[in-house]
Amino acid sequence: MVVNANPKNTTKYFITVKDQNNCSIKDSIVLKVSKLPQVKFSHIGFCEKKDIQFIDQSNYFGNPKGNVIWRIDFNDVTQVDPTFRFDTIGYYFVRLVVSNKYGCTDSAYKYVKVSGIPNPSNTKLNQCLGDSVKLIDASTVAKMGIKSVVWRFAADSLKGKSVARKFSSPGKNYFTQIVTSDSGCINQLYDSIDIFNQPTADFKINGKCLNDSVSFVNLSKSDLDDSITSYKWRIADTLCYSKHTTLKLDSIGLYSAVLTIQSSKGCSDSLVKSFIVNAQPMANFSLANLCPYDTITIANSSSIIKGKIKTYTWKINNSIVSSNINPKLNPKPQGIYKVTLMLQSDSACSDSLQKSFTVFPAISPKTKLIQGCEKDSMSFSDVSLQTNTRITNRLWTINSINYTDSAFKISIPTKGIYTFRYELNTQDGCKFKIDSSY
Repeated sequence: MVVNANPKNTTKYFITVKDQNNCSIKDSIVLKVSKLPQVKFSHIGFCEKKDIQFIDQSNYFGNPKGNVIWRIDFNDVTQVDPTFRFDTIGYYFVRLVVSNKYGCTDSAYKYVKVSGIPNPSNTKLNQCLGDSVKLIDASTVAKMGIKSVVWRFAADSLKGKSVARKFSSPGKNYFTQIVTSDSGCINQLYDSIDIFNQPTADFKINGKCLNDSVSFVNLSKSDLDDSITSYKWRIADTLCYSKHTTLKLDSIGLYSAVLTIQSSKGCSDSLVKSFIVNAQPMANFSLANLCPYDTITIANSSSIIKGKIKTYTWKINNSIVSSNINPKLNPKPQGIYKVTLMLQSDSACSDSLQKSFTVFPAISPKTKLIQGCEKDSMSFSDVSLQTNTRITNRLWTINSINYTDSAFKISIPTKGIYTFRYELNTQDGCKFKIDSSY
């Protein structure tokens, strides 16, 4: 005989059994009724390749816990609150089956979303001492974005997908890059950055006078394990890219020269120097060809547009003969001479000019006289030696009477001593004379 009952609480049941003779027997039993457990579970963590802990939060309604069986991604796990690691992102099936001490069982399942963890990486810009080094996040994560990035250094931390920081010393500097995805998964990268010394730009300037070639000599330096790979000069409006450079500037005034260098490590430096292009004196003078007895007179017409001419140096051939502005020099023998004027201004700019002049040949006037007696005639003749030049004009002055012939006779009125002058001109315009008597 089967009797169905649907007790909801613990109940004591009685049973009476009678036979056909109406004989009976009576018994009783207490039936324990246990409430079904109510399954509930949660998990801590949701990122791939990280431990995710599953926690049984079922309600056993005060009854002792019985068996617990987890089925995680088709794996049976009997630990109470197990941990599990998923290698890839996705949705995973998780079921929990629990029972109490009395064998009452319940189960539930859900799909757990496993998100990707970030793959931290970065790029580094301007790894040079003194520069703001830029760190740019280049991390990736599957099917979502990056929420935040923290850069942790030995002394401080910065937050942002792109940060800038100056380093106080060269060499290797370590940091940790902590990346959080939009889903909250965190990963970190232990990294370092090499900080390089800057090269040192330097140069000197030779020549600062108008019309001179001004040379810019590079004196820049870099570390022994580095080298300078590029040079850029900006002088006035001119750009040059050589190690050294030379330039002619077409006007006086104040200029600036900027040298920018870059090393093989990508570090750079620049230097600005100002310099003055000074006016250059312009040497000029005039002098004429001379006769042997002439004083050498030089007319100096040198000039300078700005500043002063400080020194004048005159040379004839290779000998210094004067430092005057307009010198007057002693006569010179016959010949061709070179005159050089060298100038220097108060700004040490210089100029020079060389000219030639000729000292014409000399003739020594020489006469021949044939003397006579009173009332007689007397002969005069020119016997000057014409070796290097030619006589073009003659002038005899005898007793206030002028004669121009090379030879002539005059009468002698009375006895006595008479004076005369003989002058001659050469083809070069030089004049020579003698005074004599007969």
